[in-house]
Amino acid sequence: KNAGPPSAVGSNGCTQDTLPHLRVPHCRHGHEIATINKRLGTLEPDFPEATVEVCFTDITIELAFEAHEESSFLVNNTHVNNDPLWMWTVMEAFIAVGDHDPTEYLEFEIAPSNRIWTGFIHNPTKDFSSKGTAFIDAWDTYPINYFTENDIQSKTWKSNVSLPLSMFNVEKPEGTKWRMNFFRTYYAVDENSEQEYGAWNPNMQISFHQTPCFGKVQFVEGTGETGSAGAKNDAGGDASNDLWGLMRKDTDSSPVHLSIWFSLFTVLCMACFSVITIV
Repeated sequence: KNAGPPSAVGSNGCTQDTLPHLRVPHCRHGHEIATINKRLGTLEPDFPEATVEVCFTDITIELAFEAHEESSFLVNNTHVNNDPLWMWTVMEAFIAVGDHDPTEYLEFEIAPSNRIWTGFIHNPTKDFSSKGTAFIDAWDTYPINYFTENDIQSKTWKSNVSLPLSMFNVEKPEGTKWRMNFFRTYYAVDENSEQEYGAWNPNMQISFHQTPCFGKVQFVEGTGETGSAGAKNDAGGDASNDLWGLMRKDTDSSPVHLSIWFSLFTVLCMACFSVITIV
């Protein structure tokens, strides 16, 4: 069947038909990965690769950034939080609730120096030709947790970030839809090198703020592959509500859990032996 005409290509080079998608699970089930390896401007997949592991908890969005082939680790050591980190080496997440092209979204940046930049961007034209920023700097009100480590020898740096869902007015994350994009800036040698830009879903404008290019993300129940509410046991029941199903689950095979189940089994055996003795 003909699905209708394809989406129109804008000056940014993005269409609704070609946007990347992620089905993101709860962190207890794993994560999904967004790969940053395409250049802004040319859209070519020859940019030094970075990845972002994404999952959610009942109260947070969890992001694990990892940059590879890092040559310079270039930062401005005088910078503090909310200084213009983007002029140097950073990885970034742009996050908005909803399925539409956003006009307001969180911009989060983190540098190898473990400095961050956080602000809500108002971008009514969706192309950054008109804009405003509400900086986030009340760290007690916005409990953003983050940690960065650099490995000069392996040319990698990693940042783990936890963003509270309350920032997005979300109380029940399962089933929610989002628009997101992820970026990396890179210097091949030092500040005399040309700054390079990569994205999960790049655009032709060399701008991080082309919101029609933000990928589509859905927070799902279960593993993300099936979206099921609970692991199914062999009998077809819901293992999360089945004692023996719980005993079979891999996640309950830790020494603590095994000790608990062994104790329970021992008690049951003793009870059965007592009944047999009485009879």
